[in-house]
Amino acid sequence: MVRPTLDLSDDEAADVDALAKAAGYGSVDAYFRAMFATDDSGKDLGAPFSVCYEANEALEAMLVERLDSAQLSIEPTAQFWKNLTDEIVGPKRRM
Repeated sequence: MVRPTLDLSDDEAADVDALAKAAGYGSVDAYFRAMFATDDSGKDLGAPFSVCYEANEALEAMLVERLDSAQLSIEPTAQFWKNLTDEIVGPKRRM
């Protein structure tokens, strides 16, 4: 197994650690493995959908569609966010 090394400042290392924890990963290694699990070719190597480029595209498309919609506004409750997340990434693929 190859073990790549990154040189980070203390502040950068703290930021990466905080990002990994906020995303629900137990370690920075797990966080980086998930980030790199989908490469630029689009070949799916098993990354969680929420860290894939397509997840951001899907969210942006939904938000733009909603902004252009004539529907009444909605209150962003906890149930709203759960439903939105389930619609974007699916209930079984949520982190």
